[in-house]
Amino acid sequence: MKPQYVHQRVAHRKRKKLKPSRLPTWDDLDNAIDALGALFKDLSLLITGSSATDLLPTWQGDDWEWVFRQPWAVESAQGEA
Repeated sequence: MKPQYVHQRVAHRKRKKLKPSRLPTWDDLDNAIDALGALFKDLSLLITGSSATDLLPTWQGDDWEWVFRQPWAVESAQGEA
């Protein structure tokens, strides 16, 4: 993908339409997501000192909605949350 397309079509939309030489494909999107995942892992290691082993979601079980049924703000004796 040419930088001119991104600059004029995505970042700064112009009235004059710029036809791209090639539209992004699903493989382009997949590669971009993989690159962002690798960048996240690297930055996570630098910032926190530990690396994320996997960026895929973790299975939470069949009753994943239980967290919404639990009170999260318990009132104190003075009535403050």
